[in-house]
Amino acid sequence: MDKCYGEVNQWLKDVDFLHIESNFLKKVLKEYIERSGLLSRQVVLKLEERLIQIGADIHLLRKDLICCHSKVELMAKDIIRRKRTEVEEDIEIYRNRIETLFKTFYEFKSELYNLSSQIIEEESYD
Repeated sequence: MDKCYGEVNQWLKDVDFLHIESNFLKKVLKEYIERSGLLSRQVVLKLEERLIQIGADIHLLRKDLICCHSKVELMAKDIIRRKRTEVEEDIEIYRNRIETLFKTFYEFKSELYNLSSQIIEEESYD
């Protein structure tokens, strides 16, 4: 149980970091990319929608991880009982969810970085 507890605890920290980073990306999107006027409003709206969805995924995963963290902690203190296989199945599900979230997040971040780089290039020509 200690391994599961430590893993879930680390995931909570990772998800909190993604939340902070997503707030930064919101600022980049609003204050830099949107203000540049070099992308159509439709493209900016699609980026905003994707970032909102990522934010919702972060929030939901954090909520679920807090619940899992509490259960694992109660199991470690022998307050509740669950089969070890059930816990391991839950942990595997969360592991997959966090991997998917990180992959999605960093793909979006990379895309935003590339767009920002293009905007910088175009602005340097003006």
